[in-house]
Amino acid sequence: MKKAQKIRLAVYSAGHLIIDFSCYVILFGYFSPAASGAQLASGFLMYNTIAFPFQVIFGRCFDRRPSMVPALIGCALVIAGLLLHGQPSAAVAVCAAGNALFHVGGGTDSLRYSSGRFARPGIFVAFGALGVSLGIRAGLGRISVWPVILTVLVCGLWILACCGEEEEEEELPSLEREKGGAALLKAPEAVIYLCLISVIIRSFAGYLISVPWPSEGGWFFLSSVCAFLGKASGGIAADRFGARLTGVVTLLLCIPLLCLGGESTVLCGLGLILFNMTMAVTAGTIYEKLPGRPGFAFGLTTLGLWLGYLPKAFGFTAAGRTWILPAAAAVSAVCLLLAAPGRRAGMI
Repeated sequence: MKKAQKIRLAVYSAGHLIIDFSCYVILFGYFSPAASGAQLASGFLMYNTIAFPFQVIFGRCFDRRPSMVPALIGCALVIAGLLLHGQPSAAVAVCAAGNALFHVGGGTDSLRYSSGRFARPGIFVAFGALGVSLGIRAGLGRISVWPVILTVLVCGLWILACCGEEEEEEELPSLEREKGGAALLKAPEAVIYLCLISVIIRSFAGYLISVPWPSEGGWFFLSSVCAFLGKASGGIAADRFGARLTGVVTLLLCIPLLCLGGESTVLCGLGLILFNMTMAVTAGTIYEKLPGRPGFAFGLTTLGLWLGYLPKAFGFTAAGRTWILPAAAAVSAVCLLLAAPGRRAGMI
């Protein structure tokens, strides 16, 4: 990876943490205390519905523009949302739109310069998990919006300074020319659909996972740290061992750890890490079937996350249905077995 591309990845990854942090400060610090039970549920549904599926639309619109354009618009909207903290519902909607646009900018950059590798999108997305956790804690502590606004402003200036000049997009390696590197299924549409099914199932299953550690004190951050480690390491592992092997093995290994780990913090934490390792695999695989459309490809993955969230949003509970989590992970693994590429020569 070239030095300039490493800098861009660092800027967008740090920005991802900052933007997610800012949005959750609004959600938990200003919206939640002012909302009733019904308003609270509808508010979170509104936030997720704007922040996630709209990335498909925004990604398609900005695919031919520099990644800094949607990212800077996103920063501006998040600042506007923070300034609207006195009107919590409006603040949530504006912050959600800003979040979606920033994700499109950072996601576009992470895929555009990935050169067929999976590590870059994995690292970019991983930092969002830390931002969400830190934002929830800061919001519950009723932090002032002014230092948050200043931080987002600095983030925008950092993007403007470091990400203005974009290099020509590197051509993706030909999977057909690299022995063992192609997916088992050749049809691009089938690969994309299978990856989306895997994302939807993984998102849905993620809400079924119960952890054995308490939700207060330093333990509060453990789930986010596990998600961060999984998403960041998943792309690196996919480059080293192949996306197909990484996706299938990690999903199958996480089943006994999450379902049978019981009260073991170590086993459950390891299971969470493995569970999150497929994120980079699905994003990178979809983009390989949609070359030249990184924003749209990235948006499809967030659309899948939103679809997987909907059962929980409308009150689905898996109480007493212990078979759902292992079945979901197994089906997701089968999807990646068919859709994800194998190990390609010269990746690491």
